[in-house]
Parts: sequence; C-alpha cells; structure tokens
Amino acid sequence: MSDPPDSETEPQTLPRLLRPILDPPEPDPDPAVRRTARLLAGLLAILIVVFGTSDLVLVLTRTGYKPPWLGYAFLLGSWLLNRHGRHGAAAALTLAMFPIVIFGEILGGTVADPRAALSFLLLGILVASILLSPRGTLLFAAANVAGMLLLPVVAPATVPSLRTIFGSLVLCILVAGLVLVSMLHRDRIERDRQALLRDGEERLRLALEAAHMASWEWNVRTGTVRWSEGAAKILGRAPGGAPASIEDYLRLVLPDDRSAVQESMRAVLAGEAQRYLVRHRVPAAEGPPRWVEAHGRVDRDCDGRPVRTRGTVFDVTDRQGAEAEREELIRELERKNAELERFSYTVSHDLKSPLITIRGFLGFVEKDAADGRIDRLHHDVERIVKATDRMQRLLDEVLQLSRIGWSANPPERASFETVAREGVALVRARLEARRVEVAIDPDLPEVCGDRLRLVALVQNLVENAVKFLGDQASPRIRIGTRPGPDGSLPVLFVEDNGIGIEPAFHEKVLGLFEKLDSRTEGTGVGLALVKRIVEVHGGRVWIESEGRGRGTTVCFTIPGPPPHAKAVPSLPA
Repeated sequence: MSDPPDSETEPQTLPRLLRPILDPPEPDPDPAVRRTARLLAGLLAILIVVFGTSDLVLVLTRTGYKPPWLGYAFLLGSWLLNRHGRHGAAAALTLAMFPIVIFGEILGGTVADPRAALSFLLLGILVASILLSPRGTLLFAAANVAGMLLLPVVAPATVPSLRTIFGSLVLCILVAGLVLVSMLHRDRIERDRQALLRDGEERLRLALEAAHMASWEWNVRTGTVRWSEGAAKILGRAPGGAPASIEDYLRLVLPDDRSAVQESMRAVLAGEAQRYLVRHRVPAAEGPPRWVEAHGRVDRDCDGRPVRTRGTVFDVTDRQGAEAEREELIRELERKNAELERFSYTVSHDLKSPLITIRGFLGFVEKDAADGRIDRLHHDVERIVKATDRMQRLLDEVLQLSRIGWSANPPERASFETVAREGVALVRARLEARRVEVAIDPDLPEVCGDRLRLVALVQNLVENAVKFLGDQASPRIRIGTRPGPDGSLPVLFVEDNGIGIEPAFHEKVLGLFEKLDSRTEGTGVGLALVKRIVEVHGGRVWIESEGRGRGTTVCFTIPGPPPHAKAVPSLPA
C-alpha cells in the first residue's frame, strides 16, 4: 500500500481578482475555517453590491431619499471582523443588521411603507439559514416575528395596527417555516449520505482485517523464491505448492496481468521505483481467479546491485470487491445528489406559484376589509383556499414521489394482467364517467417487484390516459405487451386514442411538474411517479406518439421474477 502524501495542497479555485476580497490577509491553515471565511465574505460582498446598487438608483431617482447608512456600517464591520478571523462575530453582526436597521427605520418614522421595509426580513431569514443551524434560524425568525407583533405598540404612528402589516407577518412566518423544513430535509439527506459512506468504509475495513497475509523473499541472483506458511493458499495452490522460482511465479500470474508485474519488477530492480507494489490475479482452485497484492523492497550490495527482494503478499479479493462496491456507492450517491439538486430546484420553483397567489390575495383581503366589501372578501378567501389546496396537493405528491425507492414491501411475482386489473379497478368510476373502453391483453408476462407500487404504476398511467383523451367519441385504452428488441425484456404498454404528444415533448412530459397544457387538471407528477417506479424496479420507460390527434403509447419494461420469488394468485377477470 502506498504511503500517503506528506502534505495536502488546496486547489486555487478562486479567480485572482476575488482573492483580496474573499481571502483574509493571513488565511487560516484549517480548510474548514477558510471555507467559512470565504462563504461569509461572499455573502457580505453580494449584500453590499445589491444594497449599494439599489440605494444608488433610489438616490438618483427619488428626491430626498436617505440611504440606511447604519446598515452599511454593519456590513463594513462584519467584513472587517471576518478579515481578522472573527467569523462568529461577523456572522452575528450581519444577521443583527436586518432587524436593527429595519425596526430602527420604522421606529424613527423614516419609512413610508413599513411593509416594504419588513420584506427585507425575509432576506435576513435566508441569510440565517446559510450561516446558522436550524435551531439558530428558528430563534432568529421568532425574534423577527416578535418584533413585528410589537410594532403597533412601540410605533403606532407608522404601524397603527397589525392589519397594516398582516400580509408581511404571514409571509415572514411562511418563509421561515419553508426554510426550516428545507434545512431539516437537507440535514437528513446529509446524515443519510454520511451513513452510506460510513457503511462503505466499514465494509472495506472488515475486508482488510479478514485478509490473510504471507511473506516472501526473492534471491535476485539465483532466481529462487522462499515463502512463509499460508502463501500457497493465497496463491491458489495446494499446500506446499508455492512457486519455487520467479519464473514459476510469473507463469502463475494470469496472462492479462503478467506484463504489469514484469514491469514493476524491472522498475524496482533498476532503481526507478523505491518500492515494489503490484496487484494481479492468480487462478483459484475453484471458482473465479483470486486477486493478490504484493509489496516489497530491494536489498542492494555495496555497489548498488540488487541482491534480494523481500516483502509480503496477501489475498485482496474481498478488498477488491469492497472497493468496487464502495465506488458504486459513491457513484450512486453522486447520482442521488444530482437528482436531489434538480428535485429541490423544481419543488421550490413550483411552490412559489401558490405562495404568490396567497400573498396577493392577502393584500386584497386587507384592502377589502378596510373598505368593508364583504362580498369581495368571500372571493378573496376562496382564491386563497384554492391556492392552499394546490400547495397541499403538490406537497402530498412530492412526498409520495420521495417515498418511492424505499423498500416498503417485499418483492413478489405476479402476472401483469393481475396487476393491470387491480390498477384499472381503482379508477373504474372515472372510466365509466367518460365511457372509456379498457382492453387488457391476455397472457401478459410475469413481473417481480413491490406489488402496491406496480398497481400504482398502472393507476397513474390509466388516469393520465383518461385525462388526455380529448373529445373522442369512442375513447379506448389498451394495456398490452410486445416482444423486446433482440430478445430483451418484453415491452409492456398503455395505449390510448387521445390527443397525442408531439415527438419533441416525449422526454419532457416524464419530468417532475411538467405539463404541456397548464389548463389541464393535476400537478404534473403522475408520469414522474411512473418513471420513478419503473426505474426503481430496474426497468425503463419511454413515450411513443406520432403527434397531435394520433394517440399516445407509454412503454416500459419490468424485469421478470427470479425462480424463488413469491407468486401472487391472479384475480378473476
């Protein structure tokens, strides 16, 4: 095993122009502290640029506007503290700036619209979520909410009642709640990620402990090799059958690895390498070849000529498998992290729509209540309720999507005809309401997996087909199968004679919250659920359609059952 490097160098990833701003004069030797300092310096730079630009525009366009110089004093002080290694104090001063400056301006009566000023507290909560723990963020948000509740008491001239800032108060609470949920979810994902890494590392450690090691000595001048007890077993030979010469040893190495072993030997004997280290395969008495790893050093005479090479050899077959598994875990983790990033962006984007609706109609409620228009209040409340219902549907379907992949039920084998009939039965009322004819092909292949998830797969596909049948006079849905290409898995499909999908959108509609027509019902999660269920079961899904008015066929594959899988009885037709 090679020695670790004597020192670690951190890559210089910052552009040269940004280093004087983001890096302190004397960077801390701890990489974690350096990252914290750069993060805080970056946040302060962004705040200064954004606030400075907006205030400059207001100074140039609004007569008598006075910038909040106290805020800039806070930011400058935070930047100086951060430059001198006082990162905790700098973060505290940055966060304290938001309530002190905002509430100070309101108390001083220099704010024309307190709601506009209070909206900057939302930015403070977002900054707190970056710099603080969930508990710290909760306390920061609670302090801001408490300050808003006290405004009618301490500043009645600017905020005569809570009704004046009711919308800002509710929005602050909602944003704080969403930020905390996001932070807790992020922390849980990080804990799961660390648990996966620890699990992989533990498996690797156990594999190393279980390795059986032997020593060897090669007399370079005579070509003979001596082995300690146990070497024959490691090399896949009978007891006492370890190779007696270096030629025998090389013949034992598999041909594909032999040239690498010979090159390592040549390099260490020629003095081009200090140590001999090579990993190769040898044939086993039974089963696949075994992996062995050899380490060694060269002893030389007074003239520098090699005399002997001594070292160790041990079976690393289990380690080889463990390392491959660990790499696969890391790749899987990277895929999940990438998926999580896309997922978080999509969810946050789509949750903004009902929030914006709620915020807008809260303003209408406030105005209509002030005007005494009770008839309009009912309309406003109805729109708010619809927005909250949509948000609830989004959250429910996101939760359902997130649960797919966690094995809730043991895999079972069943005819897909049974699964299809169960899925169709769940949407029977909707099918009858639209007078849809559903045909299920006989002799559908057997599949293996979580039966409840597979039923949900059919249910979502049929519901989606019904939703986009258009104005067909004789709507039809067919659930069938066809042979896969080149003898691969059979292709299952759900086919309809509905409005169809243009080829350019075949991939797009399988994404989360993707809807080609925003006027249709639903949230755009159905086909994303279908894709997730199919992929969790080791299959793939795709769309076939010739375009508008030509119907749609959703095709997918599900692996068949292994011989030992539990069978599920078929339902009567």
